[in-house]
Amino acid sequence: MPHRMRNLDTGSLKVGHLKVAVGDRIHIVGESQPRTVTYVMGFSERGTRCAVCKGTGDMPVGDIEFAVIPASAKEPDPSLTSPSPPDSDACQQGEPEEDSEKELHPGLPSIVLHADWGKEREKRKQAKATLGSDGQYLLGAAGPVSSPTEVLSELSKTIRTKGSALAGFDFAIGLPREYAKRAKVKSFLHVLPDLGKEKWKDFFSPSRRPEDIALTRPFYPDAPGNSCQEHLTTALGVDCMNDLLRVCERRTDSRRAGQSIFWLVGGNQVGKGTISGWKEMLQPSLTTPGKAVKLWPFEGTLPQLLLPGKVVVVETYPAEFYAHFKFTVRKREQASRKAASKELVKWAEKSKVKISSELLAQLDDGFGPTKNGEDSFDAVVGLCGMLNILLGHRVLFEPKDLAESVNVDVEGWMFGMASPGSAGSTSAK
Repeated sequence: MPHRMRNLDTGSLKVGHLKVAVGDRIHIVGESQPRTVTYVMGFSERGTRCAVCKGTGDMPVGDIEFAVIPASAKEPDPSLTSPSPPDSDACQQGEPEEDSEKELHPGLPSIVLHADWGKEREKRKQAKATLGSDGQYLLGAAGPVSSPTEVLSELSKTIRTKGSALAGFDFAIGLPREYAKRAKVKSFLHVLPDLGKEKWKDFFSPSRRPEDIALTRPFYPDAPGNSCQEHLTTALGVDCMNDLLRVCERRTDSRRAGQSIFWLVGGNQVGKGTISGWKEMLQPSLTTPGKAVKLWPFEGTLPQLLLPGKVVVVETYPAEFYAHFKFTVRKREQASRKAASKELVKWAEKSKVKISSELLAQLDDGFGPTKNGEDSFDAVVGLCGMLNILLGHRVLFEPKDLAESVNVDVEGWMFGMASPGSAGSTSAK
C-alpha cells in the first residue's frame, strides 16, 4: 500500500519516519517508473527523513502517495499507476540499516578530495578518490597540496561539465554567531569577498596588542607572549570564549570542543589555517567561470549543489570521522595510526571501495615513523569519512534541520556532523 506525505521541496521527497536507504526505489502514484534513491538526509526517529533521487527530475509537491521498494525487490507494484487511499500506518519507525552489498547508483561525484589543512604549507596533505566506470571509487595515496590557489580550479578543469566534485577541507568555513551579531554580518557568503578590503582591510592581519583588536580585526595574537583570551573577549564584546565558537565547534558526546578561529596560539589553534584557506582558496574560487565552486551549506543542500560541472566545498573535522569509524587513535604515534588504518581497510572492503597500491603501502606502514604522518593520516580519514556518507552508510545531516538553533547562513556546518551532542566513540588524543 502506498504511503502519503506532504512534500514541500522539489529537490527531495519527505519520507518522514520511513526506513529508506540509498539504492531503494520510490514509486510515486501516477508515475510510470520508480525513482532510485541516491541520497538520504535527516532522521527517521524525528520524522525529518528525506530521500533524494538525483537525475530523475523535480519531485512533485503537495500531498504525495508513494511506495518504497527495497533494493532487493525486482519489480514495482503495478497497482501504483492509479491513486489509492492513504495508508494510516504509513510511518515506520527506525533508522536505515547499513547495507554494504548495494550497488552504487548515478548521482555520486566523480571526484572526492579531502585535504588536511595545516598552518604550514609542508603539513598540508590531500587524498583523492575517483569514481570508475564500474561504479566504484578508487582511493589514491596521500600527498602534498601542490598549490592552495589551484586546488579547486584543477578540480573544475578535470570534471568540466561531465561530472561533479566534492572537496573537503578541515579549516573553519563560517563565523561565530555572537561575533557576527556584533559585526553586523548577516551572511558569511556575502561578506567573504570583502574581507581584506576597505573597512575589512585589516581582517586577515592578526593583532599584536590588545588595543589593536577590533570587530574588523578579530584574530589575536600574532605571536605567543603577554596575551590572554580575556583580551579577545573584552575587545569583541562577548562574555566568554564559548561565545566565539560556532555551534558545530562546541563539545559533543564523541569529541571535545574545538578552538575559536580567532585565538591564534596553542597546539589546537585553527585560525592560521583558516586565514590561509579563506585568502588563498575560497576568495579566489568566487570568481571561477560559471560560478563552478559552491559552498555547502550556505548555497543549498548537497543534492542541490552537486550538479554536473560543479565543485562543492565542505568543511570537515577528522576527529568527527574518528567516531564514525569507531576507533581510538593517537595520531602522532605510528603504531596507533597503523592500527586505525586496518579499520579503514576493512571499511573499504565492506563498502566496495578500491585502494591503490600506493595508499595501501601507506596504510600498512601507518604513514611513516615521523609525527608528521598524522597529516596524511587525517587526509585519508577525512576522505573515507566523506565517502562513507556519500555511499549511504551514514545519514547526511543537512543543517537546515537546525534552523531554530543555528544561523546556517553565518556559521555553516561540518560535513558529517549530525547535531550537537550526537553520540560517538572517541576523539583524537
